Amino acid sequence: MIGKHIRNPKGRSSFKGLNDYITGKSKRQQPGEKIAYTGCVNLASVETATLEMESCAFQNKRSADPVMHLLLSWRENETPTHEQALQAVEITLDELCLSQCQAVYSLHQNTDNHHLHICVNRIDPETYRAIDPAHGWTRNAMERAARQIEYAQGWQIEANARSEIDPSGRVVTKRNNSIETIPQEARDVENLTGEQSAVRKAQKALVDSIENIGGWGDLHSVMAASGMRYEKKGSGAVIHVGDIPVKASSVSRDLSFAKLEKRIGSYQPPSETERLLNFERTPSEPKPLCKSNDNPGWRAYITEMDGYYMDKKLLSERLGMTQREEKQEMRSRQSVERAGLFNSLKGKGHSRAHIEKQRSILASKHAYESAVLKESQKLERGRLQKHHPAYVSYEQWLRGRGMAYEADAWRHRKDSEFIQLGPPNANDLESKITEPKGLPGFIVAVTKHGLRYSRAPGQKEASFIDYGRVIRVYKQDDETLLAALQLAQEKWGGAMVNGSEEYKRLCAELAAEHGIRVANPELKYVMGERERDMRESAMSGLKKDSEAESAFLKPSDAERSEQLRQLTVKSKELARDKLCLGDAFLIATSAEDGREYHGTLLGIVEEGGRHIAVQVMPGERVIMHDVDESDIARLEGFIGGEAVVRSGNGGLR
Repeated sequence: MIGKHIRNPKGRSSFKGLNDYITGKSKRQQPGEKIAYTGCVNLASVETATLEMESCAFQNKRSADPVMHLLLSWRENETPTHEQALQAVEITLDELCLSQCQAVYSLHQNTDNHHLHICVNRIDPETYRAIDPAHGWTRNAMERAARQIEYAQGWQIEANARSEIDPSGRVVTKRNNSIETIPQEARDVENLTGEQSAVRKAQKALVDSIENIGGWGDLHSVMAASGMRYEKKGSGAVIHVGDIPVKASSVSRDLSFAKLEKRIGSYQPPSETERLLNFERTPSEPKPLCKSNDNPGWRAYITEMDGYYMDKKLLSERLGMTQREEKQEMRSRQSVERAGLFNSLKGKGHSRAHIEKQRSILASKHAYESAVLKESQKLERGRLQKHHPAYVSYEQWLRGRGMAYEADAWRHRKDSEFIQLGPPNANDLESKITEPKGLPGFIVAVTKHGLRYSRAPGQKEASFIDYGRVIRVYKQDDETLLAALQLAQEKWGGAMVNGSEEYKRLCAELAAEHGIRVANPELKYVMGERERDMRESAMSGLKKDSEAESAFLKPSDAERSEQLRQLTVKSKELARDKLCLGDAFLIATSAEDGREYHGTLLGIVEEGGRHIAVQVMPGERVIMHDVDESDIARLEGFIGGEAVVRSGNGGLR
């Protein structure tokens, strides 16, 4: 969950405007915006809320802006009830020391995340004094409120939060949490573009060097070597990361101007050599925020975005130059008109009152011309901004190019406990939900978002959800993971797994054990190890059984020679490679008629007038299929690759 205080950029807002927006009465409503729940706190009703809040605020005429706008956003697929929304409001107001104040709230459903808007009147309805929320520490209070709501209502915990709930149920600040030093604005840009912010680049470059700085010369040398510059500004300092200035204390508290002066003495500017070294250094290349977006697609996105903003900058500069010329031309013309008026009246015997009247008429005309030009230029800048809005986010860019799986992987990159299954081939993404598939031990429910699989009726949290194009797993126990993998196998013939390394490995082991295909290249060795371990375990166990009870037979040297002679050279190489058993080879009885088997097709042999297809079942055994001569040509095209073979007639699916 995320909690934010949304500040009004104009410095003052109105209760009516905000209340109308959050309750769905405003003309500014977005298309498809749906209001789930609406309510109020310390008010008679939602209908009279605006009047009551304005009446209370009127009693305090010194407060510049009594209106406070708060936002709480749940994760995808977390759907709070009306009671939970009210509880979230009460927890938030209590953390902000505003529990006695008037508030209106509304839960919106127009995005993937349910989010709650809260309009609060900061004027105490009893004392009529303006309350300073959380004594000025609003951001920390919203952080604590979000953690408490997660804990109280059982939502998934935000892994990258600055605070956490300790075993006693208290909210405590995490230790050594580097995210504290990244300003919210910089993190917002990182989330949109996938590029490291200037603050993060500076932190990574300087974190190991700060403690070894012995003087201002050392600091400037370290900065110059990394393409940065430390510069005093006002009572503080900024660090120039390439062309981007950032507040020094936002990079590290130890780099604040006051702390550095206290530690290494009075400020000394960089030398001319250091200035030249920094000036000649080329700007650093864009760096990806994490490994998940370090790919050619992200590089192409950054290149397109930079080109877009470069074009916008050139157009803006050209427009600015044109507008400055228009202003200068107007001022020159008005100056000539004022001089002409003065010359026409000078020495003509006009009274002073007449002269002042003519000057006032001309001044009024000039003021009107200036206002018209100012409004016209403002509209021109607005049109430029409208035709060149902010560039799309990295996630939107991926979706616009049909890479929905990569977009989802980027969106959920921070969810270390989140597993997502997609088709082995990104081009096979489905756009619609398939019909409900019954899975043993799970109850399926059809929702507007997808097929919701849970353990018991009425379970609040889904075990996993089939969205059509992806399957998202929220409970990572073996039974749930296996059920989700089996569903992916049925939908796509395998799965591409995205999530933490621990759970990806667990998925690979389960897939190997149950003959499910996992397409992740980095998990091939995991599945190979699991299959080899299972075969070795099966071999050791079967040796203790009698030959009549054993499903596997280790043939004699003569029999093995005859069997290997009948296989094609390609089948022998595949058998040794896939089974990892050297010269030994396992034989199984014929497959069951009518049953489908998924595995690697090794080859086709002829034995005793019968045509037999040899197929490896991961983690199980070698299957021998009886096939007709008419099926041989079709089956040969699948030798060495994955195939689903229906025993009895060699049918392929």
